[in-house]
Amino acid sequence: MINVTNESVEFMVKNKYKSTAATLYLGTFIMQGISMSILAQYKVQLANFWKCNIADVLSLISIVNLGALLFTLFVGPISDKYGRKVPEVIGNIFQGLYYLSLITIPFLRAEKVIAFFLYGIGNTFSYVVGSATILEIFPKKASSANVMVKFLISLGQFILPIFILIVSAVHLNFKVLFISASLIYFITALILSFSKFPERQKLPEKSKTKTKLYVSPAIISLLLIGYTSCATFNLWTNTYQELARSYGISQPGIIESVYAVAGAISVLITSWIVAKGVRESVILTVYPVLTGLSLALEIIVPKAWIMYPAAFLIGIFAAGGLYQLCTALLAKAMPELKATVIALAQFMSLVGNTSIIFFAAKIVQAFGKRGYQLIVILNIVVALIGGLLGLVVLISEKRQDVTKSKRELK
Repeated sequence: MINVTNESVEFMVKNKYKSTAATLYLGTFIMQGISMSILAQYKVQLANFWKCNIADVLSLISIVNLGALLFTLFVGPISDKYGRKVPEVIGNIFQGLYYLSLITIPFLRAEKVIAFFLYGIGNTFSYVVGSATILEIFPKKASSANVMVKFLISLGQFILPIFILIVSAVHLNFKVLFISASLIYFITALILSFSKFPERQKLPEKSKTKTKLYVSPAIISLLLIGYTSCATFNLWTNTYQELARSYGISQPGIIESVYAVAGAISVLITSWIVAKGVRESVILTVYPVLTGLSLALEIIVPKAWIMYPAAFLIGIFAAGGLYQLCTALLAKAMPELKATVIALAQFMSLVGNTSIIFFAAKIVQAFGKRGYQLIVILNIVVALIGGLLGLVVLISEKRQDVTKSKRELK
């Protein structure tokens, strides 16, 4: 693990865009992790601020996610046409404004409209364009560099509870964290506005036609992996609590801590494996299958103790950066349209996160407590489908290697 870190640092030092990469990693992507759950952590406080109930706060969360889903369709083509720097700076500015709006606008209806646009534009522009930029900064280590995005997002999710405890311990207003988040985004935008960005990859002079997305089994499979890879761990993190309680665990939150630690370890392992030359498509095939087997343990051995090793294994195989490997392969397949294909994968992941919870809710409504185990079965099916999609990508790559070898022999 130490060697991986040293190689990464050495590579960044030699890279002329090192300050840009560092700002994206330590600013945008850590904040991405914080943004994923900060509203959920402060539902009660926000409900008091807006003089509403918890359900209204949850409706705001769904609305901002809907905004992200919508604007994801536009960010890719805009960035691929006009470059990375301006959209990335705009994304961070909008995120900063979003955090300020949450604590300064006391009218929930107005905030829903404003947050829809601010978060929708800010989140998609900062994340999608940032990911495309990282791939261009580290073209020879694109997959490993993109997997590290996952690590920084996980780090953001990990440190948020610590900051919440600190704020609570010193009796500060919860708004302090929102103001701090806003300032970090504004500072990040300021630094990026003076940073160097890689030049956008241009088409050869001979090519007079517009670059278009092409469809192949591998491309379709990768886009669908955007759905399955995110749906798998999102379904587990949102539903394991009830299953754990049914097995007699009174504090299921500890299980998620085990999962989070395993996920962080997995990111480093995955980055190291890819750096050693293992195909991304192999990982996209094997990890989902092992995730399915890990989930099956929760049903095969319906005991409280099994939840802990199962959580560790699920963290290793489901939260190790599969989505980032998927987007790295998409960007490699269509280098002139990096942001566009990343945005499409992000769209699929958002659809996955939304729809899979909807399906889970319907299962619980129909089957009650028995539905918790049925949800695990649903997750196993989704994971195995992800493995089959990875196999399609692997077979496609093998065929391309054979074709390339034949051409070289000729």
